[in-house]
Amino acid sequence: MNERPILSIFIATYNRKEILLDKIRRLLKIKSDDFDILVLDDMSTDGTVDALKSINDSRIRVSQNKKRNGTLKDGVMQNWYRLLEMCDGQFAFHLNDRDLIDTEGMANLIAFLKDHPTVTGGLCNIRGGYKLLDSPEECFMSIPYFGSHPTGIVFNIDEYRLIQNRQELFTREAAYIHPHDLILGQLSEYGEMFQFKKIWSLAGTESFASNKSFLYKKGTIEDAWFSPKARTEEFRLFIERIAKSSFDLELKKKKAIQVAKRYLFYCTLNYAFFISDAGQTAHYGIEPKKLLRRELVEIMHSFVNESHKILQQNGLDKNEAMFKNVMTSYFWAIYFGKPVWDKVKKLK
Repeated sequence: MNERPILSIFIATYNRKEILLDKIRRLLKIKSDDFDILVLDDMSTDGTVDALKSINDSRIRVSQNKKRNGTLKDGVMQNWYRLLEMCDGQFAFHLNDRDLIDTEGMANLIAFLKDHPTVTGGLCNIRGGYKLLDSPEECFMSIPYFGSHPTGIVFNIDEYRLIQNRQELFTREAAYIHPHDLILGQLSEYGEMFQFKKIWSLAGTESFASNKSFLYKKGTIEDAWFSPKARTEEFRLFIERIAKSSFDLELKKKKAIQVAKRYLFYCTLNYAFFISDAGQTAHYGIEPKKLLRRELVEIMHSFVNESHKILQQNGLDKNEAMFKNVMTSYFWAIYFGKPVWDKVKKLK
């Protein structure tokens, strides 16, 4: 293996031996010494660690917590922090233990990063190819504060380690459950980020149902990280970060509206999907429920009102009537789909 790999793929895991082993064996078929795999096991009881240590390949490193972190409030995020601190690669790639990965796409990503060593970070979230973002302003508008799924997020490790007090970002008080967005937000101020072809996918319904979530255990929809209450709190935390960023006020206002639209979607249609889907509800241990349109509209109005207050509190508010008109128009556009959406895209 090279002295320093291009990419460290880091995985936190607990009691998902079979799907994890399959994923790692597939990754190790990549004929390259430009990457390594770091696994942090959270005291699994299914033989995960022994199985991983039986793999005879110098590109994989396995560590185990001395006590179970996942039961603690910030335990899962602190596992991510610990892994990032252990990464030796020039870049780090977050891979959830239950998610699926395209190994050919991973090989292409490694080659891309080898050719672009100065990028500060990025997302694997577009349909094909890649897009380089040069200016800090373009990075700021394209990458952070969208509550992106952790898998497929890439950090330049040297740039990441310049962030002071970074362990504090991996807490509910700072990021709710998306500390990666806070890191991407800080890295965006340096410019040079990227978007790359999506090389991962979520597991299917059957896999979701059979592999229970260890992040959320309370068993009621209201307590879940994807509930409108939780999403609104995360939105508030992100807006506070946006307001404190170094960008000019008009750009921060534009970003705030962009993020407000994303979280309106999360609080309404995305939430409706989560609580009605058989795989998702089984995964999180909650009873499935189908929302009525009336209930969705109530949630929409509640978020629009609360989000405007949050923007006001952070000096990022627009005209209240205009804001509410833009947000409600956006909601109906995504509710009814493409015919209306084509018209609403022109809204400012």
